[in-house]
Amino acid sequence: MTTRTHSPLRQAQDAAKARGAKTFHWAEPCINGHTGLRYAANGNCLQCISLHNRARYSKPDHERQLRLSYANSKLVQVRHDTATMSDATAAKDMVRSLTGRSPSLSLLHKAGLRLLTTYLSNAPAASSVMALFS
Repeated sequence: MTTRTHSPLRQAQDAAKARGAKTFHWAEPCINGHTGLRYAANGNCLQCISLHNRARYSKPDHERQLRLSYANSKLVQVRHDTATMSDATAAKDMVRSLTGRSPSLSLLHKAGLRLLTTYLSNAPAASSVMALFS
């Protein structure tokens, strides 16, 4: 029976797994020239993975879209344009001045949904609802 010896990278990876660490430091560069941390689970370079994910999944602010559907099932897209982002900034500033804390966009979104729900519960005309999204 032969014993199999693993590469130094694999041995460092196995040692990190045994310690319970998620990452380990590796001094030799990866194929893209990065030195530093690697994932213990698969030995991949953290910098390569983060660059790959950022390039693949992130979009500039002007390309982000919200999807709204009307009662007739027609789908409409609303872009985060400059005016929308300035509205969000103004809302953040107003909340910060009232509470002393800067809210995240997700908290503004949640508050906006609550206000919209309250507004819609009063059964406004369809034209006034559409005016909100123009």
